Amino acid sequence: MSAPARFVYFSGPERKRFVLQRSEYLDSSMDLRGSSYIQHHDFHPLPTWTRDAETIIRISGADAKLPSGDFADDLMVIQEYTGFLRHFMIFPSSPGKLTWDVIGAALIVYDLFAISMQVFSPPETGLTIFMQWFILIYWTLNMLVSCMVGYIDKGIFVMVPHKVVLHYLKTWFLIDIIVVGSDWIFSLSESGNSAESSVKLLRSLRLFRMVRLIRILRLRKTMESVSDLVDSEYISIIVSIFKMLALLMIVNHVIACFWFWIGDSGEGGWIDAHNLMDDNWEYQYATSLHWAITQFTPASMHIQPQNLNERLFALGVVVFALVGFSYVVGSISGSLAQLRGMTENRARQFWELRRHLRKNRVSITLSARIQKYVEHVLESQEENVPAEDIKLLTLLSEQLRSELECEICMPHFSVHPLFARLCVVSRVTIHRLANNAIQKKQLARTDSLFIPGETATHMYIVVYGRLIYSRIDSKGTEHKELVDKGEDWISEPVLWTSSWLHLGLLISMTESELMVLDPTHFGRVVNLNPDAAALAATYVVNFIKWINSVQRDSLSDIWQGENVGPRVAGFMELDEHQFKSAKSLAAKLMNWQK
Repeated sequence: MSAPARFVYFSGPERKRFVLQRSEYLDSSMDLRGSSYIQHHDFHPLPTWTRDAETIIRISGADAKLPSGDFADDLMVIQEYTGFLRHFMIFPSSPGKLTWDVIGAALIVYDLFAISMQVFSPPETGLTIFMQWFILIYWTLNMLVSCMVGYIDKGIFVMVPHKVVLHYLKTWFLIDIIVVGSDWIFSLSESGNSAESSVKLLRSLRLFRMVRLIRILRLRKTMESVSDLVDSEYISIIVSIFKMLALLMIVNHVIACFWFWIGDSGEGGWIDAHNLMDDNWEYQYATSLHWAITQFTPASMHIQPQNLNERLFALGVVVFALVGFSYVVGSISGSLAQLRGMTENRARQFWELRRHLRKNRVSITLSARIQKYVEHVLESQEENVPAEDIKLLTLLSEQLRSELECEICMPHFSVHPLFARLCVVSRVTIHRLANNAIQKKQLARTDSLFIPGETATHMYIVVYGRLIYSRIDSKGTEHKELVDKGEDWISEPVLWTSSWLHLGLLISMTESELMVLDPTHFGRVVNLNPDAAALAATYVVNFIKWINSVQRDSLSDIWQGENVGPRVAGFMELDEHQFKSAKSLAAKLMNWQK
């Protein structure tokens, strides 16, 4: 019996390799079809899951009482409020809060330029008036928002309204009320006075709004939150270079404004000496900025200090430039060197790889596959740095590390109803599984994960990529199905029985990553918690009963969630006998507690 060696997903050398794998697969499938094992099956659960009915029945962990008193607050991760105001509370790291903070950071930068530019007396335009009122309304609303944003206290997220308001009153409230209150007074005074003298007076008082710039202290936290959104190290370095350049320009802008203000403070200054008083404000600003930049570089210009105040200010700027400019230039040079080092290191690694393959006479086809896969892995690592390369993770406690691994793994495993239920029944069991029983496995294009007849060793969940599964039934008919992330799981019976052999061939169509669950560690970890063990024991009895009732030709290594999900979800329900036993045991326990 034979089947056409045709496969539409690969071409060229990959097709030849796949045809060879498929030919071996067909031969092994023919051998299996001739055995009695393929016609009859009688799976038995592992000893781990074999126990008496009464020993697996427990009162749900949801009935357990939490510690009371002062210790309850210490065990919390989030202090939440259950009243009506909980709908208005904002999580401090939510995307909406980050967006609000980014808008605030942009307005702070605008204030930094707009307020300092008042020394040049620029004319008011429709845009400046709009921005003035927009900024005023934003910071007024920000006071209200600050009363609804939770905060972190000793590692605990506090989302209780009265505590949030008290925390705000102790931190930013006083600064906000002074700045926002004075802004409202000046804005209303400007709109209510039309006399030219009053306008000039109010324009001079606008410089008092420099107190707004104390909000620059908020910029650092916002910039750190935005930087966390950048996944690529290369882009992060580029952003760092632009941040240094922006910092340099902001410092020069501020120095230019101060330089003009000193020259305009009295007669005999550099503005009068160079006849710039009657020039428009744009030229005055450009001249001041030019002078400020020359203090940071070896360049020079014709503008020079004309009195003692200007001379002292110039000396201070030069001394500051010696340190500040060196820091900025050093940071930019370091970032450029880091970029160059990354590029050179990667080029050298690929050169060493190609030399190794060439010296060992590796075929051109295999050499190309290896280089392509290595390039893919390097790109993936740039986007997602491996945990073992992050030194700070070694400082975490075992429980924090388990919770971290759980957050990473469980979104993929929750496609299976059992793991979704375990997250509710015993969260600590899920944490332990993620930290101790789950590993990651990489597959290159056309790699085979297993072939028919092999003893199954692990359960698999697809993280990314696509695989194709092919099996042949006892009649010689070939069945194919695609395996994607978020939909299917692979080789589940290995968790419950030791007699499961792979029934087909599973090959990766693209570069893929899978999460691998070890059945031995799974059984050991689940049995540590009585509630999780009871749930798993109930599940395995019904699962083994079901697969023993399924015809051999209908069995598969691939379990498609949309088809079998509702069925396996029902395996966690107690039957009538188990329910009666549970009810009787619960009554005994309740009487004993009394």
